[in-house]
Amino acid sequence: MTHRTNKVTPVFAILIPTAGEETKLSETLASLTQCTTPDNYLHTIVVENGEKYEAETITRKYELQLHTQYLFFHKGNKSAALNYALSHISDDTLIFFTDDDVRLEPQVLMAYEQTSRERNKKCYYGGPTFAIYEKKPPLWLLNAMPASTRGWQPDGNDDYLRTPRFLGFNWAAYAGDIKALGGFNENLGPGTKPKRTGQEWNMQERMLAKGFTAVYVEDARVWHHVPKDKSSLIWFIIRRFQGGLGAGMWFVEKHGKGKFPMNLIKYFTKSCLLLPVRLLSLSRTKMVVGIGDFSAGLGRIKGYFTAVFS
Repeated sequence: MTHRTNKVTPVFAILIPTAGEETKLSETLASLTQCTTPDNYLHTIVVENGEKYEAETITRKYELQLHTQYLFFHKGNKSAALNYALSHISDDTLIFFTDDDVRLEPQVLMAYEQTSRERNKKCYYGGPTFAIYEKKPPLWLLNAMPASTRGWQPDGNDDYLRTPRFLGFNWAAYAGDIKALGGFNENLGPGTKPKRTGQEWNMQERMLAKGFTAVYVEDARVWHHVPKDKSSLIWFIIRRFQGGLGAGMWFVEKHGKGKFPMNLIKYFTKSCLLLPVRLLSLSRTKMVVGIGDFSAGLGRIKGYFTAVFS
């Protein structure tokens, strides 16, 4: 790890949630050792949740190089684990959020720190992502896949200024800002039953609603490992349904049980009407998109009623 001196004031930290036996935590931490760190770098926190496996042993190996700190949260819930870790982090800390299955380019940390130094505090940050496949999906499926599988760059589109786009394994925000918004939604993300995705985008949506500015950091490039079981059509359909569940439940949290879910019904109705059109098209990608939208629409309706009657 190379240290570079800069005139800085806030503290910079890295937060990595991990769970389960099959992780690439060691490779991720090894990748971090190749990164240049700003002078205000404090530590890397690894928070394991659910059951204990090898994360603590792996984390301890990098104490000298990365000043790693291991935390354990008993509940198998990623959002709850992140909130637990946040309770150990001071409010003025800029946190780089990443996962246990990534490879980082050496300039990532400096890119975040330098960009944040040029901005006021009421911002959050994100960078481009790329995929490392165990088995690359066919192009007709890849084009319909979510950004976590396909990778994401704005490509001249600035909709990230209005809509959550930064992925959970490559974004940054101040600890105090996230705490002030109540932390991550523990009804979303890995560990929820039934599983519902979207905890990072939910946080970004709440930040945008409070007037935060999303800042794209072009040089913060992160590569995400995609296992072969997340490159299939079945996984895609289930993933879209899980995303819909989260959206439906969040609608009730945001608006209350008495609000008529017009937007959810419109989305589902549109997906139903477009499904036969897309299935009859000559484009396999359009077929997949149609099935995915229908699955997401179904998930939204189920999520809404699950929240209303819970």
